[in-house]
Amino acid sequence: MGSLASCSKKRIQTEAKIKKKSAKQIQKKIVKNDFDIDWFAAKAKVSYTEPNNYSQTFSANIKLKADSAIWISIVPVLGIEMARILITNERVQVLDRINKKYYDLDEHYIERMLGYPVDFDLLQNGFLGQRFYKFKRPKAGITQNKYFLEDVVNKVISRLWVNPNNFSIYKMQLYDEKASKRLDVVLGDYGDFKKFVFAKKRTVDIFSPDNYHIEIAYSRIKFNEPQSLSFKISDKYEWVQ
Repeated sequence: MGSLASCSKKRIQTEAKIKKKSAKQIQKKIVKNDFDIDWFAAKAKVSYTEPNNYSQTFSANIKLKADSAIWISIVPVLGIEMARILITNERVQVLDRINKKYYDLDEHYIERMLGYPVDFDLLQNGFLGQRFYKFKRPKAGITQNKYFLEDVVNKVISRLWVNPNNFSIYKMQLYDEKASKRLDVVLGDYGDFKKFVFAKKRTVDIFSPDNYHIEIAYSRIKFNEPQSLSFKISDKYEWVQ
């Protein structure tokens, strides 16, 4: 009982230290953590679970040219590239190294696969851990020892939980109540990269209503170093559209 009482007392004291702030005050602090980059590259360990509980873990090399392209090379345990993916605003291209197939898909492919309205900007912000949308008239509060903002953007409820010590993003949520679809992204393991802080881990949960769970842990992170986005298609590959 003593330990439980102590834990409860500590939690109350921690919550009491968080001073109430207006939505405007919180947003000003959040904006200071925003960052603009031209290039991003990292190694990643990815865990992925589908609705049928099938799961897999693999390594990936991720390269991103801001507002232009996302390049992903998937490498399983043996270290041989299994697939290469290039995502732009206009299309999704996939090289299946195992079966020697090339898929030329439209920009809505990921949305159809996940059952959730995912576009290039949403993907880019997810990889970078940046806000999905800018709030217009949010409500503010304190919950779970975090500052909390909520607004309705494009008929979708947008929620944001913010760490009170440095106003870095803890969690982002988009909830379309009418369509019964929800996207949760939790960010963690923040590192200081001189001009800004960056979350090296993120957990993504998609409810559409099928559930997808993705965990990504970055290492060897690079910013603003131009990268090769090589995507050569061999004549030996079968083209699939």
